[in-house]
Amino acid sequence: MILLFTSCAKNSKVLQKVSDDRVLFEAIKECNSEETNYKVRVNIKEAGSQVSQKLQYQPDSCFFLLCKNEKVYPDGVTPIANGRTQSFEYLLYFPKQENDDNEVLVYKDKYGSQKEYKLLFKY
Repeated sequence: MILLFTSCAKNSKVLQKVSDDRVLFEAIKECNSEETNYKVRVNIKEAGSQVSQKLQYQPDSCFFLLCKNEKVYPDGVTPIANGRTQSFEYLLYFPKQENDDNEVLVYKDKYGSQKEYKLLFKY
């Protein structure tokens, strides 16, 4: 698994990704003063129809932020139809985290390997 480090200037967008032989997890963080949004794509090799259905309709608890060693779940998850099989895109809405130098966005492959894929966003 590869973990990428980047910095995020105010109002900028940063793309990060991590992958292994089963999952490619990509995210873009949108920095603003009101809330923290992530545009996320998860590509899963050999996702069966049951896994695909769960990722389309039950993705909420698959994503969270680790901030100050606490899990913060999104206020909202909006699936984005992309027309591609085995590729799932979402817009995640998180409350703004105060005074935290690092945020780690986590995707837990809870319908497959149970692995956690982490992206570190530094300020």
